[in-house]
Amino acid sequence: MKRIVADLTLDKEMLQDVIRRKM
Repeated sequence: MKRIVADLTLDKEMLQDVIRRKM
């Protein structure tokens, strides 16, 4: 479970980075 949660958190951070670059 912990590993999955960590992966989801990383995905969210990466998505936020992509959104910032597009904006």
